[in-house]
Amino acid sequence: RGVFAEYDYFFLAPDEARGRPLFERPAGRYLRCVCKGDWDTLPAAYRRILAYARAHDLTLRGYAYERGLNETLSTRMEDYVTEILIECRAADKT
Repeated sequence: RGVFAEYDYFFLAPDEARGRPLFERPAGRYLRCVCKGDWDTLPAAYRRILAYARAHDLTLRGYAYERGLNETLSTRMEDYVTEILIECRAADKT
């Protein structure tokens, strides 16, 4: 739908989540994208993911998982690195 800023869950490290129910990412194959820059760069990254999936006959499933890879090391948002994971499967050709 082109809506890239809607969130259902927020990640907490297990120590911070003590006493709260935990959600685990399902096992499977994931399409991975690494994006450098502030959060305004993420919609373009998602559009690249969607284009790649279409070009390679992949079906995206479930949630997109975003994780800051250098959030404790970066002092400037333009240096921030975000990893995006989305479960994918080869398109069913039956």
